[in-house]
Amino acid sequence: MPDDTQQAIPTVPSPATGGEPPEHHMHLLGRYYRQVEAGRKTIEVRVATSQKRAVAVGDTVVFHDRDTGRDSTSS
Repeated sequence: MPDDTQQAIPTVPSPATGGEPPEHHMHLLGRYYRQVEAGRKTIEVRVATSQKRAVAVGDTVVFHDRDTGRDSTSS
């Protein structure tokens, strides 16, 4: 029986930005931000919004801690 619980989200090509990878900003609650920062939490996309589908391999993702205003960058 096939496992249909996981669906692939199609990659949307990033627009050319003069050699710089596009930057995407994600605001996380403090407890989740700290888990990402410590390397204990990976990125999960449960809602395929157009903004999240636009993230492609090689893009820069900036995580923002909603509680403290700190940020962290991931490529």
